[in-house]
Amino acid sequence: MYTLQFADDQDVLAGDKEDLKYMTRKLKETYEKWGLDMNSNKTKYLCIGETHSNLKLDKDSEIEFCQEYEYLGVIFDTNGTDDKEIRSRVIQERKYTYSIFKRDTVE
Repeated sequence: MYTLQFADDQDVLAGDKEDLKYMTRKLKETYEKWGLDMNSNKTKYLCIGETHSNLKLDKDSEIEFCQEYEYLGVIFDTNGTDDKEIRSRVIQERKYTYSIFKRDTVE
């Protein structure tokens, strides 16, 4: 199982949708053994380059598909490119540079 973990956030990385279902079910089982719950309202999945639909784990459990999400400040999307991430960083840098320029010209 390949996962990224930070505080109470966890990302599962899978090669395909069936692997993701299996790994998510195993993760959910492990959480339950430790008395933890997976919050299905906050749980989302993103799939790069495949059909987009919710992920049905069992009869009572479904994970919502999302177009993009941000993890530790990095934007991931269904295209699998880093275009949105680069644009976001350029905009942040412009705002920062503008605020420095504006502050220096006011004084």
